Amino acid sequence: MKLIAEYILKIYQDGSIELVPLGDIEDNIEDDDALPDFSKCSSRIAQVLNVVLEIALDNQNTFFEDKVTEALNKTVKKFGLHPSTIVDKCTRQLSLVMDEFKRLVYSSIEEGDDTLEKLLLSKVGAHTRKADEQAIKRVFKYIKNIKGGIYSEK
Repeated sequence: MKLIAEYILKIYQDGSIELVPLGDIEDNIEDDDALPDFSKCSSRIAQVLNVVLEIALDNQNTFFEDKVTEALNKTVKKFGLHPSTIVDKCTRQLSLVMDEFKRLVYSSIEEGDDTLEKLLLSKVGAHTRKADEQAIKRVFKYIKNIKGGIYSEK
């Protein structure tokens, strides 16, 4: 089945609801809460952030392992790469093994831990530093917001 549209459902404390086409969020770089345009980032940062974001947005799978598998598959399709390439970006290029990567992602999403964010900020590309740093900060802020803003600022 071909996907024709994706939306983000925003529910605010005052009870109001907003349905935003995902494309509008990704394209609106001026909005402080907007997701970045990954095309301006290094391939490593873009692909790792896409995996993290897909895991955070997955409401279909109950088990974290299934969320990771689905996120990797979606990232492979989005970037048109071999699965081992995406896994390499999430592990070897970050000096991690897959279990460590999964633990850091889980801690980031479920506990608001900033270790993965700091690790990614330490791995930005020289030629794409500004875009990489902006993308990392925005993705983790976005995840914090979709998780209800329950995490304190670190």
